[in-house]
Amino acid sequence: MLLFALPLYAIALVYGAAALLPAIYLMRYIYRKDTVEKEPPMLLMSLLIYGVIAALISIILENIGTKVLNSLMDQSTVGYTLVLAFAVVAVVEEGAKFAMLKRRTWNDMNFNYRFDGIVYGVFVSLGFAGVENVLYVLNSGFGTAVVRAIFSIPGHAMFGVVMGFYLSRAKWAEKYGQRHRMRAALRRSSRR
Repeated sequence: MLLFALPLYAIALVYGAAALLPAIYLMRYIYRKDTVEKEPPMLLMSLLIYGVIAALISIILENIGTKVLNSLMDQSTVGYTLVLAFAVVAVVEEGAKFAMLKRRTWNDMNFNYRFDGIVYGVFVSLGFAGVENVLYVLNSGFGTAVVRAIFSIPGHAMFGVVMGFYLSRAKWAEKYGQRHRMRAALRRSSRR
């Protein structure tokens, strides 16, 4: 096989590219869709970093949640798997991404168009997905990169779109004095 003939740094480069290129492609795609007013590159870079921070927070909280769940339920049951997937992993990952998204963007002066929330949500989500993908590819191999490029990375981007959409709705509700709508939109956003 060709990979075994390559030096170690070249193999790491191939794995890294396979893990990160889908996220980079989707970031570029969503950035180009922002036709009204492009977001500052430093803001977008900070959102990627916030996504990385969300991934690190998620690792810690998921480990804690898994240990608590292990003490409460038998790991061999379907119920355990469902609770782990939906009550631990999903809540922790999406909650961490949302917390970082809102923290970084809510009071930013560049958050001035509805589509901005979508761009921001996607960038935080893909920063998160990039870290997660690199870890999965390093642990599980190149085949994992292909599967995750088709399912996981676009999934994180879509969740970011929904999260950003509702964040924008909440921002506009606050801006135009509809605080009850803002709270409702933020609640829907954090459930995604």
